[in-house]
Amino acid sequence: MSTLNRADGLRKAMTESRFDDALKTIESLDQDADWAIEPLLEIYNDGTSRSKYLSALALIKLREPRVITLLIQDLQARNEFGHRDGEVNVIAALALGSAERSPEIIEALRQAMTDKEPVYGFFQSMGFFIPKLGLPQSVACKLQEVAGLSLVELGDKDSGKEIVELAILDWYWSIPKEDFIKYMHECGWESTVSHVASLMDQSPKIVVSCLNAIGDEQCVEPLIEASKYKDSGIRKKAIEALGNIGGKQALGAITQATKDKKWAVRRTAKKMIKKLSKGN
Repeated sequence: MSTLNRADGLRKAMTESRFDDALKTIESLDQDADWAIEPLLEIYNDGTSRSKYLSALALIKLREPRVITLLIQDLQARNEFGHRDGEVNVIAALALGSAERSPEIIEALRQAMTDKEPVYGFFQSMGFFIPKLGLPQSVACKLQEVAGLSLVELGDKDSGKEIVELAILDWYWSIPKEDFIKYMHECGWESTVSHVASLMDQSPKIVVSCLNAIGDEQCVEPLIEASKYKDSGIRKKAIEALGNIGGKQALGAITQATKDKKWAVRRTAKKMIKKLSKGN
């Protein structure tokens, strides 16, 4: 097949094919596919949000350095009216999460994550772009949130505490915050639980929900502390979470909660004891 025909096929895949078929085309490109670089750069510069993202992924796979420069520039892109171009900004942040980690990329994403200007991008296909978080197919995403997700993807653990604080106290995803925090933990960020627990006084309901979502032994001690919280609703949720995790230490705290002054907490504790006894 001639280079021209291959380039035409690549354009069609990036702009017209189904999303999963386009990803297969990207996977089929090998490191020697130099013929694809210029067509992909043209698609990136002239395409829709979907084709921009796909062409960026392909260029990243081919280790084309110019795409990194373009993506970092596009984190701050503005439209013809001088306003932030939310779609382009968010696509750039998302694509950078697939690149090879570098100080330049990390710094650019950190700046985007802490940008004080609210920037949103809406995509018909965003659910396909971020399948790991179970987003609906059409959703508006905030640049700051997507930049944080990409920092998680790149393993920038120096940003871990700030990402957790922003996710719990500031960001408003179209999915539960708990799913994002759980995803961080599943990516191997061992300090996620301690960072979450440190925010108990600022956002106790969300913190307990996040610890429940993570649901492993690391969460037991902060949940035991939460089971003594001044708000009975928080105590009740903490006992439920401890019952979901189980174990000797959790059972001890649940047993203690059967003496709680609030009937709803006592009832929940007895329910969790019954649940755990059935599991044994």
